[in-house]
Amino acid sequence: MLELFNTMICDMVKEVFANHALISDDGHGWFTQGKRSFTDPVFYENEFNSILEAKLLMLWDICGVEHYQLSPGSLDTELNGREQYEHNLVTDIKARNKKALGVSLHCDGWEDQENLGKQNSAHGFCVYYWERDGSFSVEGKKMARYIADAIIKSDTNSGHVIIPRHDNGIMGANFFMLRETDAPWVLVENAFMTNDKDLRWLRSDRFRNNRAMAVLQGLYDYVKLFKH
Repeated sequence: MLELFNTMICDMVKEVFANHALISDDGHGWFTQGKRSFTDPVFYENEFNSILEAKLLMLWDICGVEHYQLSPGSLDTELNGREQYEHNLVTDIKARNKKALGVSLHCDGWEDQENLGKQNSAHGFCVYYWERDGSFSVEGKKMARYIADAIIKSDTNSGHVIIPRHDNGIMGANFFMLRETDAPWVLVENAFMTNDKDLRWLRSDRFRNNRAMAVLQGLYDYVKLFKH
């Protein structure tokens, strides 16, 4: 894993991303209906998403990587608004002969409050890329694989394992932020806030630090190792 707060490492990261601009999206707003746990006290999805994004932005700042936020603050920016802003950003980034990459940060949840047993059994993380009817984003799938591998390694090394779901932590999906955006995007569902074990990690600042580093590592490996 990358070890930041080391000038040589930061310079290396900056060089790898020299021709890229990174775009982050922190999922839903703080008060978005349904995006919360069933615990007391309640855990809001954006409570995790926004903090994870802030940590990731700090890492990008430290390394001097060009980056943008689609939806800063606690409000839930409409998806169409995010799409339009992303389109404008990518148009500008491409005009400067750079490549944009996007990552949307979430935590998952089982929304059937009446079936608490099944709700608590759903757990794990997954990195999604765009796929529909047999077509898929080649770059998105490759980026998802690198990020999922970095998460698995980070979780193993840190001792807070969140089980990888589906195809060892990745899966194709037709989510709006994967389908309607111009850049290659991935959407990271970091854990289930409706699972007791996963939720304990989502509340952990150490876990959030390690997950931000893993996302950066995955993006770094993708740009450095995947020739696109």
